[in-house]
Amino acid sequence: MTTKEQLKPSLTRDIRIQSKKNQERGDRTSYDGCKWSTYGEHFSSYDKSFNGVLERSIHTLLRKKKSLKIIDFMGPSGTIATLFERFPKKPMFGVAVSLSDLRSDEERKRDERLNVKQTSGDILKSSTWDQIEEQLQGHKADLIMERAHAGFWCIPVSLRLYAILLNRAWGLLSEETGVLIAEVPTHFQSEAKRMIDSFRKNNKMDASTGKSSYDGGLYIKIVKTNDSPKKLPFPTLKE
Repeated sequence: MTTKEQLKPSLTRDIRIQSKKNQERGDRTSYDGCKWSTYGEHFSSYDKSFNGVLERSIHTLLRKKKSLKIIDFMGPSGTIATLFERFPKKPMFGVAVSLSDLRSDEERKRDERLNVKQTSGDILKSSTWDQIEEQLQGHKADLIMERAHAGFWCIPVSLRLYAILLNRAWGLLSEETGVLIAEVPTHFQSEAKRMIDSFRKNNKMDASTGKSSYDGGLYIKIVKTNDSPKKLPFPTLKE
């Protein structure tokens, strides 16, 4: 199979166009030629993917929080919803960001009950980020997740672009030990490791990288505090 690094810009664009067509026609079983086992996976599957950077589980990570505000990038609402069902007594708010909203009526009712919003939009467009900020209403997220998998085929191969997207997400994260957990595309893995090393060395912060024993992907985890930099450090990318 052709690797993402070998994709020409025109092919990357064609993939994004086809992906949008698939979503608009309500195709819940395919995405960029790949298969979804389910649409909106249970949060336990995220635990498996994040096992290289999480000591235990997402639930354990959040259980001491008095309230929860969560963003899940490049995924439908099911993951946040199934996580929120584990915290019936906490005030909660979630935003799932995906290209299109393909939820069933039953899923919409579930999300309304659990205070989960579905934002439909391309994360390469400023308008999508504007929607997210409007939904947060000035608040910051306690947890930001991203497990794109095949969704990375919709993003052009660009170190600088991925750094920009990661920093946009970082800006939405709470400085009160907010946690960012993200899958790293293949072309960005070396830079991500350098960024995490720089973050730990210069800022003395909780940051790590790790391979998932479940899906083989590389993931990063960063905890944000008042002493964290405003922007994530990318050593080899010049301003």
